[in-house]
Amino acid sequence: ITHAHTGHYPGLLYIGKETLNSNQLPLYCSKQMHKFLENNEPWGVMYRNQNIKPIILNNNISITLTTNLCITPSLVPHRADFTDTFAYSISGPSREMFFCPDIDHWVVTDTDTYGSSSDSTSTSDSTSTSGSDTISNINNEMKQYLLHTIFIEKKDILLLDATFYDNHELYNRDMSSIPHPRVVDTVQLIRENRNRNQNREKNQKSSKSQEVVLIHMNHSNRLWVEPQLVNSLYNECGIVVGRNGMIWYL
Repeated sequence: ITHAHTGHYPGLLYIGKETLNSNQLPLYCSKQMHKFLENNEPWGVMYRNQNIKPIILNNNISITLTTNLCITPSLVPHRADFTDTFAYSISGPSREMFFCPDIDHWVVTDTDTYGSSSDSTSTSDSTSTSGSDTISNINNEMKQYLLHTIFIEKKDILLLDATFYDNHELYNRDMSSIPHPRVVDTVQLIRENRNRNQNREKNQKSSKSQEVVLIHMNHSNRLWVEPQLVNSLYNECGIVVGRNGMIWYL
């Protein structure tokens, strides 16, 4: 689970006593996220009934799921209403995927909010789940994570936050107060990165193509109702819009 905003964790309802009644189903998320669930119903009863086996993930520390699959969580800036927010790198034998459904923006700043960094990595019994730290309290490696991992150190598959297409789709709200990277800006960053990499790769005999998939689209997003935009993204940039049933082999 990435974080505690509506839509990212209600699926847990289907593993409780009234439904699947699972037994020790592994649940991977941050310490803050586990505390949020354990301290709020109806999720808390799943912990007490041992429907869930909590597995705490720590920032930038990989965990092996199988001999051929591991995941690495990374804190990303996103409003810390209840918990911090993780994006995930998912690595297989041949390829690596970056899953980031929610982020405030791609370029880090000194005022980004990550949630309580100490709570996401510490083993203490602190009960706070709403504290926040700015990026000034995160190490220099963390500051460079977004640009380095997403746009410089090229992943094979990117599943990226595409909540809003541009700044003109919510007519009754000031969109400058709603931080999400706009699709138009994400596409521009991807284009710029590809141009930078072009000279580096031109002498190579072959270069693996990077798959970019837009996900987490708000109901107001133009991509839902304007197929010409979807076609344009694919024809001009090779970027696709996520759909149910997509499969990737890593």
